[in-house]
Amino acid sequence: MSAYQLVVMFILIFFGSIIFFGNSFNIVTEPIRDPLTHEPTDRLKLNTILFYSFILMNLFNQINSRNLNEHNINVFDKIWTNQIFIIVILVEFIISMYIVKSGESSILSKITGTAPISHNQHIVCWCLGISVLFVNIAIKNIPL
Repeated sequence: MSAYQLVVMFILIFFGSIIFFGNSFNIVTEPIRDPLTHEPTDRLKLNTILFYSFILMNLFNQINSRNLNEHNINVFDKIWTNQIFIIVILVEFIISMYIVKSGESSILSKITGTAPISHNQHIVCWCLGISVLFVNIAIKNIPL
C-alpha cells in the first residue's frame, strides 16, 4: 500500500503542475506567494493538493487497516461496532477539510499554509484517497 501511495505522490510532485495548471514550474524555486500581491501561487496550490491527497489516502488506509483478514475484502464489515473509531475518523476528516478550506481566507491561509483549490481539484484528491480502498482489494486478491 505504501508503494502505491509513494507512486501517486511522486506523480503529483513531478507532474502535478502540468496536470492541474497546464504549465510547468520549478517546485523548488517557484515562490509560494506572489511577492507583490501575497496571493498564493500555483506552487502553494499544488502543495495543498499534495497535502490533501496524502491525508485522504492515509485516512482511507486507516479504514483498510481495520480488517487484516486476507479473505474478507469488505473493509466496512462491522465498522459500526466501534464508535470510538468512527468518531476519530470523522474528526480527522473534518479537521483535514477545514485545513484545506481555510486556504480560502487570506489570514488562515498564511497560518495553515494552504491555498484555495478548485472543486475539480477537491474531487481528484478525494478520488485518489478512495482509490486506496480499491488497491487494498486488488492486493488481497493476489495469491500468496
